[in-house]
Amino acid sequence: MNNTTMISLPEDQCTGCGACYKICPKNAISMESADDGHLYPKIDEKRCIRCKRCMQSCHALQSPEKRVPSACYAARLKNDKVLKKSTSGGMFYALAHEILSENGVVYACVYDSGYHAYIERITSEEDFAAVYGSKYVWSSAWQSYEKVKEDLNLGKKVLYTALPCQISGLLKYLGKTEEKLFTVDVLCGGAPSPYAFERYIDTLTDEKGRSDLRFQFRDKDPNGCGVHCTYYVNGKKHHENYLENSFYFSFCSKSRVTWRVSCYSCDYKSIRRVSDMTIGDYWGVEKYHPSFQPKDGVSVVMVNTQKGNELFDRIKNSLVFEESELLNVIPKNSLVQTEEEGHHPIPDYRNDFFDILRTQGWKAADKKFLQTPTRKNLLRNQNKFYRKIKHILGKKG
Repeated sequence: MNNTTMISLPEDQCTGCGACYKICPKNAISMESADDGHLYPKIDEKRCIRCKRCMQSCHALQSPEKRVPSACYAARLKNDKVLKKSTSGGMFYALAHEILSENGVVYACVYDSGYHAYIERITSEEDFAAVYGSKYVWSSAWQSYEKVKEDLNLGKKVLYTALPCQISGLLKYLGKTEEKLFTVDVLCGGAPSPYAFERYIDTLTDEKGRSDLRFQFRDKDPNGCGVHCTYYVNGKKHHENYLENSFYFSFCSKSRVTWRVSCYSCDYKSIRRVSDMTIGDYWGVEKYHPSFQPKDGVSVVMVNTQKGNELFDRIKNSLVFEESELLNVIPKNSLVQTEEEGHHPIPDYRNDFFDILRTQGWKAADKKFLQTPTRKNLLRNQNKFYRKIKHILGKKG
């Protein structure tokens, strides 16, 4: 068989967007799990008719157009009640509320009952509860592509919020410019393995008690916006920062061991964006915009197209915002000026990590690979600080 007649993509390029899987006219492609739990397309050569539609839909082979943002803002919702529920500055709510008010539909990331993340269709603000909070795990997007196409064919406005690689997959699947489609990508620091997250979740509760588990990354209780997570097991609350929580540490530390392989050479961390608008945390905002309170949550908003600019104009009245400089956003917000700068080496122990994870579970993998001297030292210093603060407060009491 001549591999040039069908998609043949190394793992370090495939983002798992699933566009090839959904577009195949003969259902010759399936999405199958690799050893790290990430899904990759596999082609049944007996069914393949060499139509090349999979290749034409692959954004890794040819990306949709990327643009340098025309405007950049620091922003947050005026509505403090909704702002507190939001991970950052509440930009998703502002955008989704506007599209729904225009009888449109919204697509965003949610968990199912087993904490598997996927892109879901939303038609009511009553469904926003499932969207609030970051989902620091790779999500499947392809099941939404057909629904988006159907909505657009019905003349509906569609807001699609996802990772930039997933938006690229959608755009390649659609194959043409859609005036009523508004795409908003989220600044991404790498997509962790869903299998790794599942094994981590197993350490919190057994399968029987899974229904009693509530897990959320980066809620604002009790200390406001930060790098932490909160989970409830059988009604008991646990609050941990990224050093204390092993799963959080596994992907947001320098180890990056649970990332999808393509994340290490991601071409979407550049200031050149593929969507109409980009949103994310504005880390370091206090340096450039002192009127904003970081603990309340502040979003960076990058407007990349004329459609994005028009949409931002329609939500301005619901925001407190200031125009910002794109170069101020780069240092702390997973952005680089050239694509090559965003590339990271794959940890040399990554395969061993997943071998231990599969055979012995999360706790064993954590103990062997994540309990680094640096992490232990930071935790010791943190605990000393907490004890000192507690002692000072005790004296004042």
